[in-house]
Amino acid sequence: FYVGGAIQFNDNLAVLDVGDDLYWQDGSSVAVNTTTDFAPAVYVGGDWEFQPGSAVDFTKGVVDFQGTSTSWVRCKSASSNFHNIRNNKSGGAFLALSGASTTDMIVEGNMYMYSGTKLTSYSAYSMTIDGFLNNIGGNITMESGTLKFNGNPSIGLKMNAGDYLYHLT
Repeated sequence: FYVGGAIQFNDNLAVLDVGDDLYWQDGSSVAVNTTTDFAPAVYVGGDWEFQPGSAVDFTKGVVDFQGTSTSWVRCKSASSNFHNIRNNKSGGAFLALSGASTTDMIVEGNMYMYSGTKLTSYSAYSMTIDGFLNNIGGNITMESGTLKFNGNPSIGLKMNAGDYLYHLT
């Protein structure tokens, strides 16, 4: 699914369900006018890419990565960010910050990982979380880059057996 213009979410029940990849192209943007922290809900089964020139600022809402294929996040625009992320990958699939990224991945809210999920990074850039990372039985294997917390997380970083970080700030 390619977005080349503006998407506006005005309803607390707003949903964008993308079965595969989502590419935010040059000139794309998003406006969120909802009253709840988890609206809109964006469901993605494949990859996510903030391309150069995109200005996608999710001030609210959640991006839910789901399905049985790995989702690669490529961040190539410093003007684009997530608000909340839920990692619901299954069947050995994982959520990863791609080595093709050219800027940090910014999560202005929180990240949620559920049982059996995996979060990793192959990027030299940071995965920055302004809120907390709620790891409910998932695994974190940071091959490179930095996991960075900017806020005052109310939930501590919970690591599980076999988890590791490359760098933490």
